[in-house]
Amino acid sequence: MERLPKDVNVQISEARHRLVKSVINFLRSMKKGGESELKRLPTPEDLLPFFEDFAWAVIQAQYRAPMLEATSIERFNKNFREAIEVVVEEICAKGTLKHSEILGGGTWWRTIDDARRAVDFGWWETEYGDYGPQRLLKPRRQQLKSLLLARVYELQAEFWRTHSTNNLPAPISVAARPTGSRRGATKFPNRARWVQNHLTKRAWSPQTLYENNGPDRATTRRMLAGQNVRPMSIEKLTSALSRANKAAEVTPEDVPHD
Repeated sequence: MERLPKDVNVQISEARHRLVKSVINFLRSMKKGGESELKRLPTPEDLLPFFEDFAWAVIQAQYRAPMLEATSIERFNKNFREAIEVVVEEICAKGTLKHSEILGGGTWWRTIDDARRAVDFGWWETEYGDYGPQRLLKPRRQQLKSLLLARVYELQAEFWRTHSTNNLPAPISVAARPTGSRRGATKFPNRARWVQNHLTKRAWSPQTLYENNGPDRATTRRMLAGQNVRPMSIEKLTSALSRANKAAEVTPEDVPHD
């Protein structure tokens, strides 16, 4: 295995420390009756924001420099996709559960193990059912990839600033691959991430959103891909999200326009 520079190891180590601390705090909140606030049992989706931040920190530390040195936007996009594949695979690698002991696995499994030991998180009986740390041992590989792909613009903008004098061709997003026309291009990356974050907080899929009187699945997938949708669809989206959580109502004006 290639040895990483010391400063890269330090950055990744610090990101890992932040990740474990966040998951520890989450499990502590569950021990104090956090299910009542969620109005359900916790799910792996509740941990996605923590693992997204960790994965992004790893990409920034380990892959940012090589990506910015790419000689074309096509090479940049290819490097970005490859970095996401490598990082997500390491995070989501499956371990072994033996007699309630968590053995091996990627960062997701090891973090759950470290956090549950730190707070003595065992088997809990709640009004929503019984559960233990095993319930959280289901890494959300595809959702994590989608969240990271939506952040390509943060590095892509830096790439274009770095190569502003090189007369490179116009950028092509990796969040939504070209379809042969401009219609499929990603035009609303911030809105895509906003929608994904709100679905993640509720542990919803496009189907769940639809079942709560939201847009149909195809329309939601277009939103997640950063594509254009009708204003009526945005209204249905915010209405469904607000109906599910009156304490955190959102309006069409809250949805990013870019």
